Amino acid sequence: MKTLILTSVMLAFIATGFAQETKQPVETKKHVEAVVIQESDDLLSLYLEKEPGEVVKIKIKEDDKVLYTRRIKKEASAKIKYDISQFPGGEYTVEVTQDKEVVYSKQIEKGAAPIATLKK
Repeated sequence: MKTLILTSVMLAFIATGFAQETKQPVETKKHVEAVVIQESDDLLSLYLEKEPGEVVKIKIKEDDKVLYTRRIKKEASAKIKYDISQFPGGEYTVEVTQDKEVVYSKQIEKGAAPIATLKK
């Protein structure tokens, strides 16, 4: 009788142990906010807010060609100005990536170079 009670108590503990849900940590993306403002045809401003220590990359691309890359890790917020006066006229994309995933993207257009006119 004693063994029967002891066996049933052990089986109850084992059954409840298997029935409990194991909690695994869930990996979540940290908060990143960015905005690009085209101040003029030759100047861009990027405003960035993120968690300190979180790594983000900023890229300026023309089609699929990367023209500029910057990695930001330490700062929690940043205001970065980009002089694009040396870029030829055309469309460019500013991307902010985190863990190889694009979290912000904006397409900008730089005006074409003025065409010289001859005076008569």
